[in-house]
Amino acid sequence: MPFDEVLGLDAPEHSRIIAVAGDGGGVLLDHHPEKNVWRVMFAAFDEMNRDLGYLRACLGYAQAQGLDIALVEINGGEEAKIWRRLGYKNAGTMGMCMVITNTKDLDFINFDAVIS
Repeated sequence: MPFDEVLGLDAPEHSRIIAVAGDGGGVLLDHHPEKNVWRVMFAAFDEMNRDLGYLRACLGYAQAQGLDIALVEINGGEEAKIWRRLGYKNAGTMGMCMVITNTKDLDFINFDAVIS
């Protein structure tokens, strides 16, 4: 059964999807204009293709397009390991969301929160 999800985006003009041809996966990004940062909301790839570098390629493409991704919303520790290998090493919270960032210069992130 195919997976089908409808995104109820409040401001779709601040969102981007980077899709990988032939994989059916990709990265969903959103921009916070008041904070002037891009965030990875969701990344997913076919299980058979997860070690092929698609995530790194999507991040590289985003950067080449001028989308400087400062933080990633994560669900837990195993997922954080993947992002740490890509340079996102600072764990914290943003409201009720767990995030991992590539900088500590984000004053709206609570870096004192413990994420294991």
